[in-house]
Amino acid sequence: MAMETPSKSTQSQSYDKSAGNGGAQRGTSSSSGSSSSASESFNIDPSSIERAKTSVHDAVDRIADSATQAAQKLGARADQMKEWQQTLIDNCSEYVREKPLQSLGIAVASGFILSRILFR
Repeated sequence: MAMETPSKSTQSQSYDKSAGNGGAQRGTSSSSGSSSSASESFNIDPSSIERAKTSVHDAVDRIADSATQAAQKLGARADQMKEWQQTLIDNCSEYVREKPLQSLGIAVASGFILSRILFR
């Protein structure tokens, strides 16, 4: 049988004394009950909102352009790496065809060294 502890119902209210409203409770609505836009309730000039909106759009455009340029550079670098990979594979294949015994010896020695390093 569990004992229930009485819970105290305390309502925490937040007051903002620095807002210049004499410590009135935050989140209270105006007594007029009319709904107004954010710019009207905060006394923000509509031209300021337009300037901010334009600045944000410009910043997003610059970021998008930078991302596009970075993607293009990475794509070019990836193509270059694929070419280097193909060149390396071609060179290795040619070396194995020209010197099969030496290639086999190198492969055995490499395998032995790797096994000693990895399985200590």
